Amino acid sequence: ELEKHRETCVQMSETLPINDVENLANSIQKIGEKYQYGCLVRWGEELAEQTSMFNLDRISILLNEYPNLIAELKTREAN
Repeated sequence: ELEKHRETCVQMSETLPINDVENLANSIQKIGEKYQYGCLVRWGEELAEQTSMFNLDRISILLNEYPNLIAELKTREAN
């Protein structure tokens, strides 16, 4: 479920469509809540907050961090 957002994050980090980024943030937050992944909830919250402030630099950074976040979660699940 999280993997499908990987390519979306990469594309959005280049174009930064605010409405789409905000929708992604909400979607990731919901997934985090569903599976009780606090790091996903926090990431989604921060992305939504930065989107509401139009902080394009921070939005880009957060979107580029997403693949690492997924890798970290996979590592935790494997252990």
